[in-house]
Amino acid sequence: MTARRSYSRRALLGAGAAAGAGLMLGGCGTGRAQRATNVGKDLVPWPEYLPAEGPPPDLAGDADAGIQQGYLRYPTDLVTSVPERPGRGEEITVLLVTNEPPPSPPSRNRMWRAVNEALGVELKLSFVPSLYLPQRVATMMASEDMPDVITCMDEVPRIGDFVATKCADLTPYLSGSAVRDYPNLANLPTYAWSGVGRFNGRLMGVPIERPQPSPVMLCNRDAFDGAGGLEEWTPEEFRERMRELTADRRWASGCVTKTDVDRHAAWRGGDNLWSLDGAGAFHPVEATEAYADALGFVRDLVSDGVFYPDQITVPELKIQLFGENVFAISDTLPAYQTGVAAVGDSFALDMARPYATGAGAGPKLWSGPGWVNYTILKDAEPERIRLILRVLDYLAAPFGSREYEVVRFGVEGAHYTRDEDGEIVLTDLADLENYNTLPLQYLSSPPLVAYNPGFPEATRRQWQYQVDTSEFLVANPATGLRTAAKDRYGTVTEQILVDACNDIVNGRAPVTSWDGVLRRWRDEGGVEIAEGLQAEYEAVHGR
Repeated sequence: MTARRSYSRRALLGAGAAAGAGLMLGGCGTGRAQRATNVGKDLVPWPEYLPAEGPPPDLAGDADAGIQQGYLRYPTDLVTSVPERPGRGEEITVLLVTNEPPPSPPSRNRMWRAVNEALGVELKLSFVPSLYLPQRVATMMASEDMPDVITCMDEVPRIGDFVATKCADLTPYLSGSAVRDYPNLANLPTYAWSGVGRFNGRLMGVPIERPQPSPVMLCNRDAFDGAGGLEEWTPEEFRERMRELTADRRWASGCVTKTDVDRHAAWRGGDNLWSLDGAGAFHPVEATEAYADALGFVRDLVSDGVFYPDQITVPELKIQLFGENVFAISDTLPAYQTGVAAVGDSFALDMARPYATGAGAGPKLWSGPGWVNYTILKDAEPERIRLILRVLDYLAAPFGSREYEVVRFGVEGAHYTRDEDGEIVLTDLADLENYNTLPLQYLSSPPLVAYNPGFPEATRRQWQYQVDTSEFLVANPATGLRTAAKDRYGTVTEQILVDACNDIVNGRAPVTSWDGVLRRWRDEGGVEIAEGLQAEYEAVHGR
């Protein structure tokens, strides 16, 4: 419900059918667990967290508090984090998500060839657009024709059961101190591993780490400063500033979505999607007074006309933001850095702080799960698993390492040069061959840092936002939990809330209709999801 990918309902329902077929066909006689639930299972330890040694940051981070390390300039004293090539010419097949058109093949792609050479393997990458990843993974589940490595996500129904049943158990290689054989994977913070969660009590997925604050209200700082700023405001002042910024076919915000309601519910003290009562029962934030108030508030904002009037995609909204046709959009914290690069010197990009209501619970910010995707492996012999983990370890090399530079920037002199201060300067070739067109960061990635080449003040703003708001961060107690009920009913129940929310804020239904929406949510699987989460939570965390 927050920072969700815009997968279509049709794609998800189709994915569910394919996934179910695959599990029914492959579920017998495997000698493996048939469900991902951790209820009644012995839980293996998370991998040890051993922060990597590298160039010291200019701005100190705190992983537990959700604050990234900040670098005002690119390090000049790089470290070596992987002393030997992981492979010896082996071929590794990969299903890899992408948000860009597929790159040229290695024969015509110098960056791809450079990465293969550095890894000592031949990566055979099969790309799938993020929108279609659930359907592609579900089809693979049904056919049981798996590549060696798969970019994965929880939006595919019954994916947890598939992983527990069919994929490689990584516990012997990564649990506890075993992860020390892969020091860059040991550099991944515990919140990323626990965000992915265990499958049947075991470690089965390697997280693609993302910082905890998510989503954010990404704003044109200059425009908001002219209207009173991005902080120290009340709900009434927030509304007034949004109205002031909306004029002459310019809008204060991108198109309205449920994420806007979620944000205002959090700012009014609403817990992160779920809350626990004294008996350990789960309750959705949508059933709280804070959420009802947020629905009414966003409905008023829509009536004020402050939202972009058309429903367009996130990339299209970014174009509107960068072109100063809208002054705020909902996005992720990592999108701030791509936004800074796109905006340049046109205006200062920043993020809104929560307002204060002056009553009841203080404002909150919902932290994300700590990952954007996770990587699963085809079951194989131990030496094959170790090879692939060595490759993932290389791709997770930290910022400030020589290995990071190859994966992120490519070949010096071809894809980038350095200026007199040692900053990376991208070449024309990097417009075609870069870490977005060759998105290995979705296969394995180090913890992200705050760094904006050539824009140190943007880095300060990014870091300061996290410092200012860290006290407000609250976790979702359902993160990392795996239940059959959520797999079975989650898509339908979420769509009930999304559709009704859109109807209410756009004036097609009254706020008073929300109670009926919640009854329908409970009747169509919400109760079963809450009960399943309670049982799973108690198995993982205790009462």
